[in-house]
Amino acid sequence: GNYSIRFLHLLEGMMYECMKENSCFSTLIRLQLVELLILLSRIYNERNSRTVRSQMIANDSQILIQRICGYLSRNYDQKISIQNLCHLFNISSRHLNRLFKQETGYTIVEMVHKIRIEKAKQFLIESNDKVINVALKVGYDDPAFFSKLFRRVVGCPPGKYKETKLVHSK
Repeated sequence: GNYSIRFLHLLEGMMYECMKENSCFSTLIRLQLVELLILLSRIYNERNSRTVRSQMIANDSQILIQRICGYLSRNYDQKISIQNLCHLFNISSRHLNRLFKQETGYTIVEMVHKIRIEKAKQFLIESNDKVINVALKVGYDDPAFFSKLFRRVVGCPPGKYKETKLVHSK
């Protein structure tokens, strides 16, 4: 861009002075060299500040996603909607979904299911609650949906999971 034309102009000027060897040519070449170094310094600083700015934005994004994950972990048993998250964290739904997937590898819905299933596994092992109660405890109103999802994620139905874990712990 602008810098490349100026850079080329300085180099050509230095070469011209070197070939002509007019009076004080070495002083003029030194001055042009100083100008060239200042130009390179400006280019470096501009690129460096862009990198720092993009790193700060990336860091802000990571912090936001950590906050959202923390919120999901604390409120897994509640109704969680994308709109509610957008309102709470002051972000558009499109940006939230894109950023969340980019940072975690999961969609928000997948993450909520992941957290809920992990909590359900914990409740199934540590409590005497029935599957239907565990489903309600972790935020699922429909026990059939919970059982189907649990089987898909864990590989066995919740009741069977509870049985096998209790047998292995004895």
